[in-house]
Amino acid sequence: MPALIAHRGDPHRYPENTLAGLEAAIAAGARHIEVDVQLSADGVPVVFHDDDLERLCAVPGRITALTLAQLRTLRVGGEPLPTLAELAALLRQHPGVHAFVELKQESIDVAGEATLLDAATGVLAPVSDQCTLISFHAGILGLAVDRGWAAGWVTDAWPDVLPQGMRVWFCDVGRLPAEGSVNPFAVPLAVYALSDPALARRLAARGAAYVETDDIGAMRQALPAWT
Repeated sequence: MPALIAHRGDPHRYPENTLAGLEAAIAAGARHIEVDVQLSADGVPVVFHDDDLERLCAVPGRITALTLAQLRTLRVGGEPLPTLAELAALLRQHPGVHAFVELKQESIDVAGEATLLDAATGVLAPVSDQCTLISFHAGILGLAVDRGWAAGWVTDAWPDVLPQGMRVWFCDVGRLPAEGSVNPFAVPLAVYALSDPALARRLAARGAAYVETDDIGAMRQALPAWT
């Protein structure tokens, strides 16, 4: 049976990548969630998508230039900016939930592959069986696979090949072929991001294993049999 992934929590109802949104997604029945991870200036992994703070926090500057103490003074739509440790604690409370944790390119560029991976896996180690590390960056995924972590590649273009060792791959819905199978690989495909149940059904029939959505509540209601 196909599965739904709650994209950054429940952003139709709560600010993205916040504990409130993630808790709401789980309460709505999400068994799979997706979040993004950046590094603070003092090396703490935080749950946040952008490197630039303007869109989500309405302040200038870059997340990688501020310490955790400085980031804790900011709000995302009124909600505090969570750490990856807080996500790990949430997963411990919900052992049936799996998290796809995206390691962001901006923090890789600033801190390096090994530094970001060390920080993230150090926090997630107690819940490693509930996590898949994902990224657009094949290099950090290779390191993760070498260390025994489940890994998945994210792309916004139609690929010819996948990096070695992937357990899943994510592709932008706008980059899928118009007809036929949407997955030429043996690795399960997750399509992002859409909130149309009819389209989700069609993509599942064409080979998508996961559909990532911004509206997990409505999609769970429309597709109750999906995991």
